[in-house]
Amino acid sequence: MRTVAVALLLTACDPTEPPVASTLVPLDGPRLARRMSIDLRGVLPTTAELDEVEAHPENIHALAETWMADARFEERMVQIYQERWRTSIDEFRGTIYDYGLSEDESYAFNRSVGEEPLRVVAHVVATDRSFADVVTADWTMANPLLGSIWPIGYPAGADGWQLSRYTDHRPAAGVLAVNGLWWRYISPIFNENRARAAAIFDLLVCSDVLSRPVVLSTGLSISDSSTTDAIQSEPTCLACHASIEPVAATLFGFVPLDDQSALEMETYHPERENLGSSKLGVEPAWMGHPVAGLAELGAAIADDPRFIDCAVQTATEGLLRRSTGAEDVVLLRDAREPFVNNGLHLKDVIRLVVQSDAYTAGGFTDDATTETVDHEATRRMLVANQLRTIDADLADLHWDSRGYDQLDNDFIGFRVLGGSVDGVTLTAPQRTPGLTWSLTVQRAGEVSAGRIVDRDLADGATPSLLVGATSATVPADAEFSTAVAAAWWRLLAQRPSDDDIAGLAALWQSVVDAGGSATDAWTTVVAVLLRDPDFVSY
Repeated sequence: MRTVAVALLLTACDPTEPPVASTLVPLDGPRLARRMSIDLRGVLPTTAELDEVEAHPENIHALAETWMADARFEERMVQIYQERWRTSIDEFRGTIYDYGLSEDESYAFNRSVGEEPLRVVAHVVATDRSFADVVTADWTMANPLLGSIWPIGYPAGADGWQLSRYTDHRPAAGVLAVNGLWWRYISPIFNENRARAAAIFDLLVCSDVLSRPVVLSTGLSISDSSTTDAIQSEPTCLACHASIEPVAATLFGFVPLDDQSALEMETYHPERENLGSSKLGVEPAWMGHPVAGLAELGAAIADDPRFIDCAVQTATEGLLRRSTGAEDVVLLRDAREPFVNNGLHLKDVIRLVVQSDAYTAGGFTDDATTETVDHEATRRMLVANQLRTIDADLADLHWDSRGYDQLDNDFIGFRVLGGSVDGVTLTAPQRTPGLTWSLTVQRAGEVSAGRIVDRDLADGATPSLLVGATSATVPADAEFSTAVAAAWWRLLAQRPSDDDIAGLAALWQSVVDAGGSATDAWTTVVAVLLRDPDFVSY
């Protein structure tokens, strides 16, 4: 269990103690709205939304409620949980060739497999179901591709991701019973599901057993034939395996006879469930409490207080864009209370976190300590998966090559280079700028700028960003300042000064003076805004 979870259980505040003065300075309304909109639905707020919170800052939480009801909120939860669960990898043991799919379906296949468990969690959150459904539901989420290749009853005539059910009689255990999780967290046959059990502890109760230090007794060899006996008797081994083995014993319905066979891996095997006890020499259990199979394991996890703590911690860290620590014990405790009292609806956690000092902070007072400055993330960096949805909304940009979304893969794309998680080599989002991130931002900004200008300055168009401008607008026109101010406001959630507008006018003119067209000049202006530090951070 992580230190912060222990602290959460042990710490109580003395109500007689005066509150400690905060050294955090909150963002203003428009910049806070920008942060919330990016976090909750993956896009920038509209001009009308920015105008509203500028005039009425108190309305921002009503807007947050609207954004959590937006269809894009569910998509954003997929992104946040991918950073923690790391299932959207670029390659699985099962491939397109196992299913007779074409090369141009490779990206869609891998993303569909990896997103299945994330979609289950995201759907639970977005539809206000009890978070216990994550480990107890009798359904999964599937799209037409998964419905066509796996034993899943995908709804006839439907499209996109839909609530669906497996047809191979697997237990009702939420994500514990979906292929996508176990295709990602594979367990070699000789490993007997121990790696999968470790993944359960890590993802669902935030206990990373694989990071625990191990000191073997003198003379004990992990390659020795007595390893099985040592697991059950050696104190150092028992520290982890006493909890790992009983959980691993519940997962044998997912053990394939051939771990290179997609057919074996895609199907649940009820007849193999009882192999766990005989192979591992233990009865299925969760933390000492016997369970009769996978369904009871899910129910036992849902009843574990650490499952609740982990859900709160995962959501909080996803929104704060940093790890939580001892400094966050009060925030985690306060977020836990409505979550437990109101039926485990994760939106209750999100509501509280986005109103917290840690979330709304945009800077520090002069008396902030070095430790506070180092811990808090008052300026968060946009990474590839966020740029992907923001640019799609702003510029209808879908950066595709050979069927691969370039900001959402690493086989031929720039996901890791742009700071996002691939789940294998990079397991946490990039927090500080780097060279490859800067180049990715630059290229995405150039492409998006070109698309925006072509759209907004087309004959007869009604500009959505360069409001009031036409292809004939020049810096001497009042419409130029209006258009630049509108773009600045929408992209940066700030009002530009006269000097800001003059600087972009001089840039526009320099492009034309160098032989560029008016379209080139406008594209340069927009591209510069899309690389501005206040655009690529939030």
